[in-house]
Amino acid sequence: VHIALLAEAAREAEVEIPVLIDVDVSLRAFGQVFGVRRSPLQLVDAVRDLARLVRDTPGVRLDGVMAYEAQVAG
Repeated sequence: VHIALLAEAAREAEVEIPVLIDVDVSLRAFGQVFGVRRSPLQLVDAVRDLARLVRDTPGVRLDGVMAYEAQVAG
């Protein structure tokens, strides 16, 4: 849904909007989650599907994928 809204805004403004995918890399172990859960994207398939959607949607472009391992930082 968000990609479609971005694409519509991009078409109206006649621009291309860069998209960055944020991946949740929280550690799941012993029935606990260690990390900040920055994103609902946890599985490779979900990240890949979103990246493909962005790639295939005019008006937006995939600029990168990032992750933050908060459980390691602190």
